[in-house]
Amino acid sequence: MKFFSSFFILFTVLFWSMNFSEIKADTGTPPIVTILDENFVDIDQLVVYEDQSFILYGIGIGEIPLYYFWYESGTLIGTGIIFTYNFSDPGNYTIELEVIDANNLSGYDYVTVTVLPVTAPPGDICGYVTQTGGSPLAGVSVTLLDVSSIPLGAPVLTDASGSYSFTNLDAGIYSVSIMTPLGFAASPGETQVGIEPNTPCTEVNFELTPTVVTNSCKGMGYWKHQFSVYLTGHGNAQETEADLYMYLDEAFNHFGVLCLFESMGDFGFEEAHAILSVKGNRPMESKARQHLFTLLLNFASGRIGNATVISEDDRDAADAVTYVAQLILDGDATNDELAKDICEEINKGQMLEAGIIPESNIVYKLSPGGRAPNNFVLSQNYPNPFNPSTKISFEIPKNGEVSLRVFDLTGREVATLVNENVSKGSYEVEFNATSLPSGVYFYQLRAGSFVETKKMILMK
Repeated sequence: MKFFSSFFILFTVLFWSMNFSEIKADTGTPPIVTILDENFVDIDQLVVYEDQSFILYGIGIGEIPLYYFWYESGTLIGTGIIFTYNFSDPGNYTIELEVIDANNLSGYDYVTVTVLPVTAPPGDICGYVTQTGGSPLAGVSVTLLDVSSIPLGAPVLTDASGSYSFTNLDAGIYSVSIMTPLGFAASPGETQVGIEPNTPCTEVNFELTPTVVTNSCKGMGYWKHQFSVYLTGHGNAQETEADLYMYLDEAFNHFGVLCLFESMGDFGFEEAHAILSVKGNRPMESKARQHLFTLLLNFASGRIGNATVISEDDRDAADAVTYVAQLILDGDATNDELAKDICEEINKGQMLEAGIIPESNIVYKLSPGGRAPNNFVLSQNYPNPFNPSTKISFEIPKNGEVSLRVFDLTGREVATLVNENVSKGSYEVEFNATSLPSGVYFYQLRAGSFVETKKMILMK
């Protein structure tokens, strides 16, 4: 306890005795402004109760000196880097931070504060996930998030009626997010925000519309040729190398649950080509896996989707994948040829006869622990406190420009860890602070409109 008390005093002193002479910025560039909560997390929403005091911190990066002004509805309510306030009446408020630099240029950031009544009872959030037309979708992953978009517990799966629920929730503002199955688009979006739980429940529904309804599959020979071109350097490929890697990722992340290709998470072009090259007197099970793998590549490339009808009795491609996997895994070798024939016909674009594929009501979606993240995530560094190095992990759900920078308490940038165009995925970088003094530092991830800042402590 004494350590944390002393640390807080030291932290406050450092904040108010900054050596601004070390900060440099381009003249004519407005300050970059960020608002952090009491845990030093970059926020744009905050939920508190009436008469509950809260603390906000402002970070300004720009030409020194820097002056901090806090406003609510245009009225000045505070100055300085550390801001403490409370609202006495429930409602929604916006706090604005203006930072003015030595050139009289201003930068801004905002945070929306939701003030709840102290007596607000717990409530529930529930809803349905359905296909266009109203038919339910079972097995869709639904996650409850807090106001900072942090998951609250493990996801739940929709039941046979497509329903889910989160019960006995404290008063507050939540978000609900689903993991959209492959070949669908979610309406009104994968994440719905600003939800207040109520009794008996606040209903949040998702409608999934198939985005791939026709069968445009390519055969096993097509996919074998694509990998062969990049392995041998001979011939012309119709798929780019980057797309093929993406398809392997998608196949692993969405269909790893089948447990048919245990090492698929480590697949490269050689492994993919080897599976697609099965021929001769190999067991029928190997040929069945070969044609199923072809079908998964067609899924991953958007040539067929979960809801694509593949039989005369309106069974869909997800039903077929489920049934084929069962046939391969049941240990009965006599079923392997049927599994191969089903996949081969679908890959040729042919419609299966009625009565072959049973209905499964299973949809294939991104597997938990898969390599392709669904959201932007900046993790807390580990170890923390650290000396002299620590690791910072982050996840990027789509390709784009990404920067990861480290700042000291004055807002001076002390390290650039990432500043480049990166592909979607999970990353871990090491920050070595051998040349820096002990103290509090901030690291900030920027990717498009996503910005998040976290605190770390160097203790030598």
